[in-house]
Amino acid sequence: MKGIQLLIRFAAYVHFKYWFSNVLFQVILSEEHLT
Repeated sequence: MKGIQLLIRFAAYVHFKYWFSNVLFQVILSEEHLT
């Protein structure tokens, strides 16, 4: 049971990291378009 909880937490962490880097990439892209 503890292992499954750890797996869910790890998956959520990876998903958030991927989403955050994706958003950051979009912001950088739009900033370059503005200038």
